[in-house]
Amino acid sequence: MRKADLFRLVWTNLWRRKVRTVLTTVGVVTGTAAIVAMVSVGVGMQKNLNEQLSSMGAITDITVSPKYDFSGGAFSPGGLPDPVKPLDDAAVRQIRKISGVAAAVPTISLYGTELTFGRYHSQVTVTGVESSESAKLGIKMEAGRYLSRSDDAVIVLGFKLPEQFQAGAETGHKGRKLGGKSGRYSPPQEEPAPFQGSYGVRLAKNRMDLLHKTITLRFKKIDADGKEESKALRVRVIGIMAETGGQEDLSAVVPLQMAGSIAKWRDGFNVKKKGYETVKVRAEKPEMVDDVQREIDRLGFMSFSMKQMLTEVNRISTVAQVLLGGIGGIALLVASFGIMNTMVMSIYERTREIGVLKVIGASVNDVKHLFLLEAGSIGFIGGIIGVLIGWLGTLLVNVVAAAFLRKGGGAPVTILCVPFWLALFGVNFATIVGVLSGLYPALRAARLSPLTAIRQE
Repeated sequence: MRKADLFRLVWTNLWRRKVRTVLTTVGVVTGTAAIVAMVSVGVGMQKNLNEQLSSMGAITDITVSPKYDFSGGAFSPGGLPDPVKPLDDAAVRQIRKISGVAAAVPTISLYGTELTFGRYHSQVTVTGVESSESAKLGIKMEAGRYLSRSDDAVIVLGFKLPEQFQAGAETGHKGRKLGGKSGRYSPPQEEPAPFQGSYGVRLAKNRMDLLHKTITLRFKKIDADGKEESKALRVRVIGIMAETGGQEDLSAVVPLQMAGSIAKWRDGFNVKKKGYETVKVRAEKPEMVDDVQREIDRLGFMSFSMKQMLTEVNRISTVAQVLLGGIGGIALLVASFGIMNTMVMSIYERTREIGVLKVIGASVNDVKHLFLLEAGSIGFIGGIIGVLIGWLGTLLVNVVAAAFLRKGGGAPVTILCVPFWLALFGVNFATIVGVLSGLYPALRAARLSPLTAIRQE
C-alpha cells in the first residue's frame, strides 16, 4: 500500500466517528496541558532563582573563610573562636598559586558603621578590600573609579546606599576620640548638604551628588570601664558601584589597611594573628570553579561559590519538574486508555473493511501501520492543542501575577515558563503515548483472518 493511500485512509477513518474522535482527543489535550502547566511551574521557579542568584555575584566568584573550632570555648572579642587555620597573608599567597585562580582579595568587614554627610546619616557595612588586587575582580562602576594601590582615606559606595541616607539633627556624640578624654565629641564638620527634603530620595534620582564629596565614617565601642568611645574618619567618595542586586548595593568599600586599623581598635581584632574574615577569589573560567574549590578545601579552609548554589538549585528544580510532570502525566495515562478503547471499538466496526483490505493486497504490516498511525494522530493532534492551551494558560497566569505585583509595588516576575523544549516534549510525549496505546488494537487487527472478516456482517 502506498504511503499516500495509507495517510488518506487514516484521515478518513478518524473523522468517520467525529464525536468519538473529538472526545478521545480531549482526553489527550487535558493530559498534555496538565503536563505543560505542571512542569512550567518548576521551570519558572528555576528561571527566577537562577536570575536572582546570578545577579548576586559572578559565577566565577568564590568566597573563602576559615574553619572555626566551637568546642574549645575560647572566643575572640569579635564573637568567634580562634580559627583552626588562620586565613592570613601566607594563606592568601597559597590560594593565589592555585591553578585557575585569577585573583584572591582579602577582606575585613566593619558592621554597624555610621556614615554621615552634613545632617544626613546612614548605618552601613563597610568592607575593607586589598587595593592592589581588587582591580582583578572586575567590579563594574556606575560612576567614578574603584580602589587603587595608592588610595588611603577614600570610599566607594554601593549603588543603593545613597537611598539609605536619612535627615537628622547634627548633634555631638558622647564619647571620646581614640587616646582622647571622655566627654562630648564633635566630629569635624564636612561641607553642608546643598539639598532640601529627604537626601536619600534626592540621591535616588541623582547618585552623582555624593561623588567626590567628603563624608565621615564614625565608629563606636565600649571600653573596659563601660564608657563609650568614638572615632571618626573623613573619607572622600571616589566612586559608586554599578547595581548588582545583592548586598553589595547597600555597602561601602574602603582600603584594607584602613579597615584593619579600625577593627583592631574597635574589636581587638589582630589580622596578623587571627587572619582575615574572608577572601574573595575569582576563577579564570566558570568550568574551573569546582577544581579551585577542591584545592581551597584541601588547604583547610571553607569555600562557597554561586556556581555551587546554582548547581544545587538546578538539581532540586529538576526533581521538582519530574514530580510535577509525573502528576500531570497521570491525566495522559488515563487518556491512553481512551485511545485504546477507541481503536478496539474501531476494529469491531471495521472488521469487514479490514478483511477486504487484506484480500485486495494489503499486508499485515499495512494493517498494523494503519491503526498505529490513527492512534498516533490522535496523540499528535491532542498534543499540539494541549501545548497551546497550556502555553496560553501560563501567559494568563503571568499577566495576572504581574498586575498584582505591580499593584503591591513589587517587581514583576515570570512565575510560569514554557520553553521550547517543553512544548516539543509535550507534543512528542503525547504522540508516543498514542502510538503505544494503539499497539494492542493494531496487533489484533493484523491477526484477523481475511475470510472470517469478510463473512462478518
